[in-house]
Amino acid sequence: MKLKQTFTLKVIISILILGTNVAQAQMDFLKGFIITNDNDTIRGMLKEQFSYESYDLLFKKSENDSDVKRYTPLELSAYYLDINQFFESHNAPIGDSTQQVFLNCHIKGDISFYSFVDKNLVEHLYLKTDKRGIQKLIYEEYTRYDKKSKRRVIQKDRHYAGELKLAFQDCATLFDEIDEIGFFRKSIQAMFRKYYDCKAKDYIEYKPSKKAKSKLWEFGVLLGGNRRIETDNGIESMKLGGNLNPFIRFTLPNSKNRYSLELRYNWSTIGFRDGRIKAQSVQFRFNQYFKKNINSVYPKIGVDFNTQNYDRNGLVLGMGYDLKINKLKLISNLEFRFLHNKIFNLNVGLGF
Repeated sequence: MKLKQTFTLKVIISILILGTNVAQAQMDFLKGFIITNDNDTIRGMLKEQFSYESYDLLFKKSENDSDVKRYTPLELSAYYLDINQFFESHNAPIGDSTQQVFLNCHIKGDISFYSFVDKNLVEHLYLKTDKRGIQKLIYEEYTRYDKKSKRRVIQKDRHYAGELKLAFQDCATLFDEIDEIGFFRKSIQAMFRKYYDCKAKDYIEYKPSKKAKSKLWEFGVLLGGNRRIETDNGIESMKLGGNLNPFIRFTLPNSKNRYSLELRYNWSTIGFRDGRIKAQSVQFRFNQYFKKNINSVYPKIGVDFNTQNYDRNGLVLGMGYDLKINKLKLISNLEFRFLHNKIFNLNVGLGF
């Protein structure tokens, strides 16, 4: 039995490692159009790619078309989703280098405003003028030693305020407000609107429709069974029990539905000697999705904190599979709790 458990644990760990290397999130295909580098506009169905290797776009001419073409930011000048999202291809500074990526356009005009979420889920903000091109808006915090107070203090460098003043120099009445705004996309976007009102100039603002807002919170309940191997005087025996797990799942914002956190409360019966004991625990799970489409398989890692009968906590590795059924979701989990009280759990339930 121990050999089988060891083998199963190795398989789960291998799947987790594989998932970390190749996982990517894919939104459903949406209606829209692409603009080629030759300025040709082609309508069709678009899907954003968000993987560790690239920020590409998938395109097909119709919903039932099996011919899917992948476009890189070098091959397109822009694309538009009918949920009122517009993306332009630009060579933009990200970290210590520059990359050709699709920037999310929020304000389009003489001075344009963009954002971009990188592979580490960090949001970058940019403005663009005809004279200076793409400029990154930067805010930095670091600690320095203050000789007068003889303490370390936090130094805040609001470089973005200087960039905004330079861009909006023909509307100096905004400078006091610029000195006060925080480094938030919505705040800076509001400042762009005030600038265009100040100059009485036309501009386009792209605000995603309600359909574009992904569901961050999910609730549900899981039912299932558990199995543990008990050793008594060198003799191994299999013990069975049952689980009931209400849960709340939270999808991390800006992750393109790639990561989620899960909080459960577990009521279970666990086989112990000649009977069963009741146990309760608080369970945390971190889920990483291979894809986010109709069905999704995902590895998970977590921890169980026991609140009744078991005095030892345990780490958990596992796999999940979600099957969407209209507005409900059928959820199944296979998990192995190791280190203490080694237990296999198989749960099935509904989320909504």
